[in-house]
Amino acid sequence: MMKVMRVIQEFPNGTTIEIGEDGHGNQVHRVCNASGSMCRYVEPHHCAAAYAQQYDEYYCAKSEIGA
Repeated sequence: MMKVMRVIQEFPNGTTIEIGEDGHGNQVHRVCNASGSMCRYVEPHHCAAAYAQQYDEYYCAKSEIGA
């Protein structure tokens, strides 16, 4: 069972990296795109950062109206 996750980093287009623990007490990171429709769980932070950068570039959900 996954414990509560907390956001530790948010990218410019809304992608987030969250941190928490799995049911065995292992630290895990969850990377979610801005809409929250797609997330990936990874253990090392450097892997989470790589996925977050890709998500933020390719799955931008924020409106660009008025930009």
